[in-house]
Amino acid sequence: MIQRHEAYVSQENENNNGLEKSIYIRIKVPVDRFDSLYRLTAGVGSKVISKSANVEDVTSKYHDLNAKIESLKALENRYREILNQAKTIKDILEIESSLNNIRAEIDMYDSRFRRLSQNIIFSTLNVNLLEKIEAKEKSEENFLDELKASFLIGWSGFLQLVLRFVSFWPYIVLISLAVFSLNLWMRSK
Repeated sequence: MIQRHEAYVSQENENNNGLEKSIYIRIKVPVDRFDSLYRLTAGVGSKVISKSANVEDVTSKYHDLNAKIESLKALENRYREILNQAKTIKDILEIESSLNNIRAEIDMYDSRFRRLSQNIIFSTLNVNLLEKIEAKEKSEENFLDELKASFLIGWSGFLQLVLRFVSFWPYIVLISLAVFSLNLWMRSK
């Protein structure tokens, strides 16, 4: 469904606590395909518990940001003209500092504007799926399988302990030599 609607998954989280499995998916979908994909997601599960849509008109934010950027660029151009007329180093440094601050502000608003432009092109669809996991009946066969698995886990743990013990052989040799030397020294006195 996602590929057919030229959408993409921007975030996905999956949780499984043994009783239920939940999946959260954030989908970015082109604005003109949102309604179609939204209707199709209702049929994904066997039962829809809740469904909601939230529309936010960002037109005014878009135009406000664009106007702010244009205003700052005009101010930047005016400072550049003043910089060309500056006579003292002090004036030049002050104007350049102001220009740096204006440029940082323009970059910040530009970044917001690009994000907002992306949001205008794509809508966000959040999908939460929940699946109840049914408890399995304990049968005698399952008990034997679990007993076998537990035995194998225990055996694996024992082998790991032996391997760790073997990996400490240099320390064991050094301690043994130290104890042997201490015994020899004590006997000689």
